[in-house]
Amino acid sequence: MNKFRIWLFLAGLVLIAAVIFFWLQNPRAPEKKEEEKVELSTPDTLNWTTAIHEDSILVDSIVDPFLGYEREGAEEEIDRRFTYAGKPLAENYPNPLALLYNDCFALAYDEVRACPAWVAYRVFQVDEYVTDPRPSRFLIDGRTENRISHDDYTHSGYDRGHMAPNFAISSRYGADCQRQTFLMTNIIPQRPSLNRNWWQRLERLIARDYAEKYDNVWVITGPVFKQEGNWIASKVKIPCHNFKIITVESGGHIKIKAFLVSQEVGGGEEHMPYLTSVREIELLTGLNFNPLWDQILADSLENLIQQSMWN
Repeated sequence: MNKFRIWLFLAGLVLIAAVIFFWLQNPRAPEKKEEEKVELSTPDTLNWTTAIHEDSILVDSIVDPFLGYEREGAEEEIDRRFTYAGKPLAENYPNPLALLYNDCFALAYDEVRACPAWVAYRVFQVDEYVTDPRPSRFLIDGRTENRISHDDYTHSGYDRGHMAPNFAISSRYGADCQRQTFLMTNIIPQRPSLNRNWWQRLERLIARDYAEKYDNVWVITGPVFKQEGNWIASKVKIPCHNFKIITVESGGHIKIKAFLVSQEVGGGEEHMPYLTSVREIELLTGLNFNPLWDQILADSLENLIQQSMWN
């Protein structure tokens, strides 16, 4: 009887061992769970903290309304030789415009008014300010039909006012580019008190102070016209105001400011009272100055009026 129990016990152990061996050789497949589906919703409009642009720039998180948006390292595909966010578009401008590229600045020329609607250029820091002698005369631009000349302004009471400045371009790009700033397509009528004082001081502020503070400074500048206005020799329309829009990047932030100044300025006034918004200048000119920005980014930056001179 004892032997029988021993054999029965041993048989049970063998059976258990066989079951364990079989289980190890053929493990049970885990239950297959249904794959979880995640719905990615796309908002109708981008929110305030994330904006992805067609130009592949990612602008993320507002830091301060006067600093704009923080940019993070996405691949840049915009041509930034002369403009920061694309060449201005003539959305409500009254006349046809011819886009003219020079070596160191670009512009859109209005044959009817014989003035550029806008001129765009970029300046940057240089080790020293080396300039070439100033040309004595302005030059006819052979790309135009109206062929405005130096002499058309003579005895008019108006200066031939540079839009892309002689000093800023000459000190960065050299003599050939400097001569291009003396093409009449880069010129608008300006009162001497404006051109030789207030306007020149602003150009120097950008070319020296801003260029030394920021890596790059993008400038778009030009005239503002009244529907009914005066002309020089029935050829060149005289603007009522002048504008200048300045864009920089600082610590990953976009900063933009704009000036609007009357022809009748005395010349010695401070610059701050003439700060305005980019949107105001767009309304006055019919131009879109940052066409590659999405609407939310444009609305947030272009409606601001800066409260400091940055220097």
